[in-house]
Amino acid sequence: MTEIETRIPVERLHELLTLDLETGLLTWKPKAASVRAKHWNAVRAGQPALHSKTAAGYFTGRIDGCFVFAHRVVFAMTHGHWPAQFIDHENGMRDDNRPGNLRDVTQQENQQNRQLAITNKSGVIGVHWSQPHRKWRASIKVNRKAQHLGLFGTVAEAAAARHTAEVNLGFHSNHGRK
Repeated sequence: MTEIETRIPVERLHELLTLDLETGLLTWKPKAASVRAKHWNAVRAGQPALHSKTAAGYFTGRIDGCFVFAHRVVFAMTHGHWPAQFIDHENGMRDDNRPGNLRDVTQQENQQNRQLAITNKSGVIGVHWSQPHRKWRASIKVNRKAQHLGLFGTVAEAAAARHTAEVNLGFHSNHGRK
């Protein structure tokens, strides 16, 4: 939970927002009748909330003057508490905030559900060409430490070794997706 999140009780989220459980989209609720509420209701009630998109692809916005991420708000509204650490979008789509797609994970678990980097040339995460050995090298990083898995004659053999290591270490099944 972030410092800002400690200032916004989950109950306050339910006062301000409506969550569509099927789509993960948030909308502003109307406010009770008052002079200020009349303007709010005319401008914001029923409108999308936290729908600005960052360059990284996450939905964000402000609640009570505090900058928040929509995926963290959706998690808090569906679980009754703010996430303890990181939110992982299981399918890798940062704008898909359906509650079933979000999970509270450690940084390491979050890294075990990464997509293939656009700079990857082998087509397989953790596999690259070793020029000095003239073979494909497979490796995997666990607890911030790289582990050498071996040198292989084909990219398929290196990919198989990498996949076996991912399964044995409990990586998410989507890890390395394109």
